Amino acid sequence: MLMDRVEEEVVTMPFLDQQVYHAIIGQGASYEETSRSLDISVPSVRKRLNRVRSRLKSKLGDAR
Repeated sequence: MLMDRVEEEVVTMPFLDQQVYHAIIGQGASYEETSRSLDISVPSVRKRLNRVRSRLKSKLGDAR
């Protein structure tokens, strides 16, 4: 299943990237909420989420 593959890939990422992914994608938190809860800047949240998405796209491609 695709979501299993996504989770397998996410757990190999740096811890803070995992936290950003789970807050925004998993819990539906906003960038601002994620920034406050993880004590990082909003631009850092954006950068980390972009890094996660890029890595998932390169590893999983267009798998469905």
